[in-house]
Amino acid sequence: LWLNGGEDRRRDRERSRDSGTSTRVVVAGFALLIVVGATAAMVVPAGSEKFGIVSAESDSPGPRVIETGTSETVEYPIGNGGLVPVVVFLEPESDGVGIEPRQLSVPARSSVNATLTLSAPPETGYYRQFLVQHRYLAVLPESTITTLYEVHPWLPLIVIDALLGGGFYVVGMA
Repeated sequence: LWLNGGEDRRRDRERSRDSGTSTRVVVAGFALLIVVGATAAMVVPAGSEKFGIVSAESDSPGPRVIETGTSETVEYPIGNGGLVPVVVFLEPESDGVGIEPRQLSVPARSSVNATLTLSAPPETGYYRQFLVQHRYLAVLPESTITTLYEVHPWLPLIVIDALLGGGFYVVGMA
């Protein structure tokens, strides 16, 4: 039975599944998420840490009460709860703070100790001392991260973000 009087039937079906969203936009969105996540992993655990010490006439068993003109040395743990190793730079931000080593590699899901030395000034009183920490995902060779850090502390972060975001975008578009 021919409903069209014997004429050929044509079925024109468009197989396009265009939902109006560009693949380029989706890939760029995922690349942006990777960059935001990587930046957060490097910036959130980093920053400046304050140590309050009391420079006193005599040493006390209390935490950070140090006899005037002397120092106290403690282990300073650097943790990495992430899945990617990190390179950490530690810089004293005030007088009376010493840290060794100043550069550490911390494997994924582990911690490494540095040695922190806090020195009490010759005058008694309460003092604030600061140590700043910069962290970078070890997706580049450590020597490259070090070279970039020596130029400016934000440069490794920018290069790592560009590498991760740009790399994901290029692979996603291919």
